[in-house]
Amino acid sequence: MTLHGIRKHSIIDIMKTCSHCGKEHPLTEFRKSSTINGGRHYECNTCHARYGRNQRLSLHQITPSEKEWLVLVYQEGVCPVCRKSLAVSDAYIDHAHDCSNSVSHKRSFAGSRKEYECGCKQCIRGALHRRCNSRTLSELEQYQHLQVDSIKTYLSSRPFSRELTG
Repeated sequence: MTLHGIRKHSIIDIMKTCSHCGKEHPLTEFRKSSTINGGRHYECNTCHARYGRNQRLSLHQITPSEKEWLVLVYQEGVCPVCRKSLAVSDAYIDHAHDCSNSVSHKRSFAGSRKEYECGCKQCIRGALHRRCNSRTLSELEQYQHLQVDSIKTYLSSRPFSRELTG
């Protein structure tokens, strides 16, 4: 019996087919969702992690090697906001929301009807820790009197606005 891609073997053993890799996995290998029929996402956790990382990079039109360059070479492995060590795997891409190239800031992806608000490569400011990107930086942008010179410099930086070097 199949319902929403879910095949039921018994009450305990429920399998579902991943929409990305096409393999059957136990239902526990799919994230829960209250908005999707069947109550689970369509891709398995492994595909979601792989697809999600690449999709977030493509939202900003950069490749994994460009992200690595940004963190390790341009920023020398340091978060520009908190000045602590930053690994490539922990880095979140930060971009200016007031970019003049707003035409390329809305994009949809294959298999998705959702349109994403995203940035172009030219509006990327850098790579930050998640907390620095989502909380600290937004507060610093809002309360300009709290900004020190290093934050003002960071907020105006655009490492991809010129050719990549190195």
